[in-house]
Amino acid sequence: MNRRWIALLVLVVVVSSGVVGVFVFRIPTHVAVEARHPPEHHSQITLAAVTDFTKPGSGSGCECVRSGSGTATDPYYISDWIVNSTNTDGIDISEIDTHFVIDRVDLRGHSGNNGVSIGGAKNGIFENSQITGWWFGVYAIRSSNMQFINNTITGNQYGIQLEGSNNNELLANRIEENEELGIFVRGSNNMVRDNSVIGNRWGGINVDGTAGPANANQIENNVVSDNNVFGIGLWLGANNVFRSNTVTHNNVTGIMITMDSTKNIVEANNVTKNGGSGIIIIGDSTENTIRQNVARGNGDGVKDFDLYDMSSGNIWQNNTYDTKKPDSIS
Repeated sequence: MNRRWIALLVLVVVVSSGVVGVFVFRIPTHVAVEARHPPEHHSQITLAAVTDFTKPGSGSGCECVRSGSGTATDPYYISDWIVNSTNTDGIDISEIDTHFVIDRVDLRGHSGNNGVSIGGAKNGIFENSQITGWWFGVYAIRSSNMQFINNTITGNQYGIQLEGSNNNELLANRIEENEELGIFVRGSNNMVRDNSVIGNRWGGINVDGTAGPANANQIENNVVSDNNVFGIGLWLGANNVFRSNTVTHNNVTGIMITMDSTKNIVEANNVTKNGGSGIIIIGDSTENTIRQNVARGNGDGVKDFDLYDMSSGNIWQNNTYDTKKPDSIS
């Protein structure tokens, strides 16, 4: 009996150690150690050099840093500010590669400016924040290794735009009821995952290669619904993956691939009850693979279909659907 209890105790210790290890590994350092501060009002936050990362009361720089030294393991931590602007961008970040985190910031603005304007920057995390009332909620140009996590971006002209920006992550954001596009990706190797993109008045997620490469992006596990025109659109892109998204009740098209897009994968998406075609390929787009999707209740089965291929040379495999055109689709 004693041996059995000893064995059980050892098992509990081993499992508990494993669980603790998982949590220590998965929780970022800044989340585990950073204290909350009472929200305070702040003027525009400008970050263009290391000397701009200063603490409140320092008399120079942004006077917005709560803690940190700017390294990967101890990033500058900026949190708990309210920025309300009518004539400037809320946060302006340019040409820096210092590690920083912006957390729990409330950006309230005027439609002529940007909530967050980022140019030529990298190594930043922007999370748990509210952005409303701007032209672009977030506009990032020529920027990389940026993460946007768990933000609420509503009531802007555009939600998030990545312009010529590669290797960024948009994770678990709520991007809803913006006047034009929810997410606009012009760049490559970006991850767009677990976002809610709902009720935007033009489109949900747009990947666009007309102004530069838009290749090898991953659009996964997003809920994209009730947008006024399309759910997910791809223009002139290659080797992108659209996987496990829920695309429903968009007024016109669910997922659209157009303008010579090639070698993209549309896989395991749930595309239902969109006003026009569910998954449609047009504009001389070829060598795309569409497989294992559920597409039902889209269009009218006469002009628009669950699955619709107006190009040639695409591969359709193991999809579940009610209507299709042409008959060669499987």
